[in-house]
Amino acid sequence: MPGTRARLRFGQAAAPEGAPLAVKHAIWAANQLHRKPYVFGGGHKSFADRGYDCSGTVSYALGAAGLLRSPISSTEFRKFGERGRGKWRKIDPPKDGFAVANNTRSTSRHRDFGFTASELRKFRALKTPAGVQGFLDGLLYNLSYTARSPKRVLHDCTASCLEGGIFAAAALRVLGFSPLIFDLEAEQDTDHVVAIFKRRGHWGAVAKSNFAGCRCRLSLSRAGLSEPA
Repeated sequence: MPGTRARLRFGQAAAPEGAPLAVKHAIWAANQLHRKPYVFGGGHKSFADRGYDCSGTVSYALGAAGLLRSPISSTEFRKFGERGRGKWRKIDPPKDGFAVANNTRSTSRHRDFGFTASELRKFRALKTPAGVQGFLDGLLYNLSYTARSPKRVLHDCTASCLEGGIFAAAALRVLGFSPLIFDLEAEQDTDHVVAIFKRRGHWGAVAKSNFAGCRCRLSLSRAGLSEPA
């Protein structure tokens, strides 16, 4: 691909012609996972696995580039490399609805957020963070180790903590809020994921949980993120 940016073509990333060989190897490796299923914890024990999660996928690509000898976790990625924008590679959280890596950009130019008109109507019908929380409360709790997209949650009417948090962030984005995820890491328990929002200088949170006390904080606080947490 001419130029200095990778481009998405037919669901595959085309490596830029002028990129270093390590960058090309990372992109080519990531393409091999295009149709692999999402598996929680996948790709953590070995580069070769039946499915991959987020850090497993990034580890696989960086391993192919010769930058990792074995997979590492998302916690370890926080200390990986140097801070700031890289010349050829960077590892970012989701931005504008898509993960950004190797300077690859989404080809979507519309403000539909990747949803159909029917799906957007369902999101907009929720109207407020309280409406989003009410929708999540009405879903069956998903006990499986899956990672449904907001589309799948909308259609399947079930969600886990992770799926509910991501769904809530997507819904809040459609409603005009910034899509923000807050991951509460646990030492001897599972993490809890919430979607946080800010309105008139106050913070609130929306989440899916089997425990009523962990679901949401709709009474907004000026105290920062510590109080919703």
